[in-house]
Amino acid sequence: MKNLTFAFLTIFLISSCADKPILTNGDRVSSIERNIITGENGAILTLSDGPEDRTYYLFRHAEKDTLPKSNPVLNDIGYERSYRLADIFRKTKVDKIYSTFYNRTMHTVDSLANTKGLATSIYTPKKMKDVSEEIKSSVDDKNYVIVGHSNTIPGMVNLLMGSQVLTQNIDESDYSNFYVVDIPAGGEAKLYQLSF
Repeated sequence: MKNLTFAFLTIFLISSCADKPILTNGDRVSSIERNIITGENGAILTLSDGPEDRTYYLFRHAEKDTLPKSNPVLNDIGYERSYRLADIFRKTKVDKIYSTFYNRTMHTVDSLANTKGLATSIYTPKKMKDVSEEIKSSVDDKNYVIVGHSNTIPGMVNLLMGSQVLTQNIDESDYSNFYVVDIPAGGEAKLYQLSF
């Protein structure tokens, strides 16, 4: 009965999404439900959803305060963005959340971690290769959220993709980037460059 219900749900989701436009690079994400990303414009993007598929959601921290210079917290706009991020992921499973050990990155995913009942795993930018290999080899988890910095997220995307697809750092004024690396089991990794 469970398999039959799942089959009907899958058919319903596919048929209800068939007439919608496809989300393209730069589009703003409104929500993620299971493996379907919906944009603010109503367009959708369907990600792989098999038991061995992996999805990585990566973004730079939200808007930060100007002081203190060394380890600022988010400003009011940044906190609003962090709440929006938690809302975007409200209807989808997140298995692990990774952040660097800075106020601005940890505060960006605090609301999401609280909503999902997850602890945030801390990584250091100098060990990004080790972290990428660790999460790519995990057999238990499939949906990851990774927050970092303008000069680290492109490198992490490249490590997860297995090739140099991003060649520039994120612009210092861009806090809206939302990268999705979709890796179907035995298939080719795909990168979607969205925003939120």
